[in-house]
Amino acid sequence: MIVPYKEKRGDARYAMKAPVSLTLENSSSFACLHNISSGGALVSSTISIPQNAKVTLRTKLPFQQKWFGRNEVEFIFRGKVTRKIEETGQVAIQFDDDYRISTFLPD
Repeated sequence: MIVPYKEKRGDARYAMKAPVSLTLENSSSFACLHNISSGGALVSSTISIPQNAKVTLRTKLPFQQKWFGRNEVEFIFRGKVTRKIEETGQVAIQFDDDYRISTFLPD
């Protein structure tokens, strides 16, 4: 379930638990998306992600109705780690402006 909430930020954030593929340079890991906004996301991963690292997140989300003829759509976000939360292992990622939504998923 996606739940919007506001903080001191200008963008609404949406709490959600979703698996994501996280790519850091030449390595990939599965991660968990904890919340997302139009400007960034909070994720946790099994690998250590350094501050200022460039990362790519990919996730497929299901839809109740077909969207572009598909029941799920892949979202691809690129960004930079802006904050690490040592206690939880979570990192805050600020998205680059060139994110895209892929409607052409392999079957």
